[in-house]
Amino acid sequence: MLHRLVTVLVVCSAALVCTQRAEASPLLVWNIYGHTTTSDIFLPQLPLATPIAFSVTVDLTAPDLCANAGQGQYVLPQATMTFGGTTYTSPGAALEVNNPLASCLGVPSFPDTAIRISGFSPDPGFSLVSLFGPGTANDSIPLTPAFGSFLITYGFLSGPRINGTIDRVEVVPEPASVFLLGTGAAALAFRRMRRRRPSRSLP
Repeated sequence: MLHRLVTVLVVCSAALVCTQRAEASPLLVWNIYGHTTTSDIFLPQLPLATPIAFSVTVDLTAPDLCANAGQGQYVLPQATMTFGGTTYTSPGAALEVNNPLASCLGVPSFPDTAIRISGFSPDPGFSLVSLFGPGTANDSIPLTPAFGSFLITYGFLSGPRINGTIDRVEVVPEPASVFLLGTGAAALAFRRMRRRRPSRSLP
């Protein structure tokens, strides 16, 4: 029974791998939780101390769109924002590493890591949401992000804004990656069990 179960899992795993790009590595999901702190506009549906959750999918194999060494600009496959019981999705998210405002003009004096999210659906009325964290030693995507604040703007950076604090960040593998890791572990366990099983002697 165990042999059949492991066989099924391995076959499913192999099929899943074949459908993905050969060079692809596991995707990461950054779950970011925070709350609003200050606002210079009146927005009834988003008062101060409103909890907000962001979830962004990060592809570790995404190409760096900045030509300058020390600065990174990466497209995020998926991003969402949740507050008040509604989840807003965005196809227009990007990750900036030591690259303020996606300038790509050289290593900045004050490096930081930022996520810029726009084009939410359904439309919550925001032009741009920015999440900020410390910079990195190079232009690579951080594996353990440490975002500390976020900014919601109307009319982009020149318009009214809402500030917020990020309380915690969780990094989890994308579900397909978890499945691959699980089936790999099961295959290894089955292989060890077969090695330990005593051989039967012929009569």
